[in-house]
Amino acid sequence: MLVHNIYKKQPDGCNMLSVLKDIGLSEGEIKVYETLFKSGEQTILKLAKIARMNRSYCYEILERLLNKGFVTKQLVNNKTYWKVMPREHVLAYIDEVKKNVDNSLHALAQTQNANGEREVTLFKGQKGIKAVCDSIVDSKSKVIGFGAEGNIMKYLPYSYKHIFERAKKNKTTFELITLKNKIPSIKNLTKTKSFKKAFDTCVEINIWNDKTVLFFWKDQPEAIVIKDRDVANSFRNYHKIFWENL
Repeated sequence: MLVHNIYKKQPDGCNMLSVLKDIGLSEGEIKVYETLFKSGEQTILKLAKIARMNRSYCYEILERLLNKGFVTKQLVNNKTYWKVMPREHVLAYIDEVKKNVDNSLHALAQTQNANGEREVTLFKGQKGIKAVCDSIVDSKSKVIGFGAEGNIMKYLPYSYKHIFERAKKNKTTFELITLKNKIPSIKNLTKTKSFKKAFDTCVEINIWNDKTVLFFWKDQPEAIVIKDRDVANSFRNYHKIFWENL
């Protein structure tokens, strides 16, 4: 696939482009964006030729990409040249789309759960785990937890840096009871105490606001998120007892 050829030595970029289809870009838009990225600044005539695409259709796609903030154009010697926008502009668009979707889902969840019933959701794979981690760091709250510290870097190798940056930006803090000799992922935002005996576990528990998440760090990682204030407060009590006695 062309996207992997372009970013073969840049995992973060490859990961970014793999998201484009997920956020609604058409195959034609992705093809034009990738071709322009690879070939550099081009006129519409040259770009359409490189992409092996009808010029009118290529121009239509470029206008759509321009409106979405993925490309820009400039007039030089009476010729219009197109080029891709810097990576941070594309990431900003992706974040904005995610934010809009998240707000819509949150509003829907508020309507569906107005009666206060417990909500249990299972997330699977890297995308599911990343969605849970994004929810945690975007909470802008104190997160407490137990267990297998550091697996996020192993299971989300292309996303963990972005997640950590968002945690710092949102000033989301952590108070974790970790496994013996484990080093916290976000040092300056994290307070830790360790179990006195070392042991292995693939389970990690995080609690924030009215949510409790159980991460299962295995070959195909999973997470169960429980939205229930009584459940979250029960785990807080367990955490407090351990914290005060370590």
